[in-house]
Amino acid sequence: MRARPEPEHPGERPGRYFAEYRSTGTVAASGYEYRQAYTAYLEVRDGLVTIWREYFNPLPLREALASAGA
Repeated sequence: MRARPEPEHPGERPGRYFAEYRSTGTVAASGYEYRQAYTAYLEVRDGLVTIWREYFNPLPLREALASAGA
């Protein structure tokens, strides 16, 4: 899977960020090209990520799984 980061968006408070990124991959069993867009919320404290919440549309994932007979 390849991911392409897009510009991050700083939150209202220091150490809080929103990021948008996309990924693509190929389902080996079917050749289906899986594409997905994500939005993440992160909190960073003392240089470490303490919270990572990731959101995505489940429909492309469902289609990719169905293409492989799952």
